[in-house]
Amino acid sequence: MTKLTKSVPGCRRRVASGGPAWDTALMHRIRDARLDEAPLLQDIEDDAGRRYGEVGIPEDLEGLARAVVEAAIREGTTWVATDDDDAPIGFALCWVRKDALHLRELDVRQAHMRRGIGRRLLEHVAER
Repeated sequence: MTKLTKSVPGCRRRVASGGPAWDTALMHRIRDARLDEAPLLQDIEDDAGRRYGEVGIPEDLEGLARAVVEAAIREGTTWVATDDDDAPIGFALCWVRKDALHLRELDVRQAHMRRGIGRRLLEHVAER
């Protein structure tokens, strides 16, 4: 029998005979990004980028330009993971090059890192 326990906000941990696994069906929703969210995505990128300093990489790397973010949203190649209030907490921004989808940027707010959200975004992109 599978036992569900609350262990991470927004998801439940499933413990079964095969060992622990995250029940991804109960995690944050992933949806298409909206044009009005472009500034939020830039803020998420900046927030996630602050982690670079912790591993010795300069934190002041140039982020995505607003025009790049807006163009990717218009092309339908940007997806967001949202919190319970439908506010973006992470995103995957892709480009189409030579008829193939390429991941350009993947970021998750620091407060939501280490919960599998980036992995879910990556899986979402891979399914496209």
